[in-house]
Amino acid sequence: MLLKTKILSSIGLVILFQNSYSLELSLPKQYSVKYFHNFGNIDGFVQIPRGGKDGSSSIRRPEFDEMGIDNIDYPEIELKAKWEKISIYAASKYITFDGNKTIDNDLITHNTYIPKNTKFDSSHEYTSYIFGAEYDYILSTKFKITPLVEFLIADFDYKFTGTIPNGNSISSRRTFGWTSFRLGIASTYSFNEIYKLKLQFKAALPVSKIKKEFNLALINSFNLYKNGKNELNLLAGIEYENFEFRDSQDEMQNFMKHTITPIYKIGLEYLF
Repeated sequence: MLLKTKILSSIGLVILFQNSYSLELSLPKQYSVKYFHNFGNIDGFVQIPRGGKDGSSSIRRPEFDEMGIDNIDYPEIELKAKWEKISIYAASKYITFDGNKTIDNDLITHNTYIPKNTKFDSSHEYTSYIFGAEYDYILSTKFKITPLVEFLIADFDYKFTGTIPNGNSISSRRTFGWTSFRLGIASTYSFNEIYKLKLQFKAALPVSKIKKEFNLALINSFNLYKNGKNELNLLAGIEYENFEFRDSQDEMQNFMKHTITPIYKIGLEYLF
């Protein structure tokens, strides 16, 4: 399966750079820094057993709403180098959120029994480091299509503390990581020198532990300043994220699933 993933990714890279013969060993024509802050509503669960042991976690629990988690916000940053039509970039997304709620029903998570009426505090981190490349197909002076390929490294951190009804304290923590390849495509239409609209779709190859992962985003870009290749743009948009992870432990798997929708995005982009 891993070999198949590498072959598919290699094919994607070949297709992406089939016209890159014109790219010479030279400095990029332009650099850019992009920052988004995202605000969204999350729904889902984290099933975290201990050592893959059957019965060490409730099925598809705890859910985010029973942990007091609903609305979240998180940062996202991207650094890009661009030649004529080819760009390479590195990005990071740091989704972190906390919950605090009294548990209404008995729960088992990470082999810890948590009776109902326990005051339960939880912390969740999904950190992604993304390395990608893209190629612009210029269809007109106003419109372009941009296929892309990405390699993602992700870290997950789940920890909780609580005070059960008899006054005793409980706590535990679980961390692990994974990697994935993503393919995507974007279309950008420039209405004028001030305003352009971008529609982008990305999806992970459904192999290994990643069962489903895709993002769909619509981004408005408003130019605030331009002088030569120096440019400052205000970004605002909306996004949808769907994620499903399940590892291969025999008895019981780490199983995480969530949707974040809608995600409202606001940010700045500086080109130089």
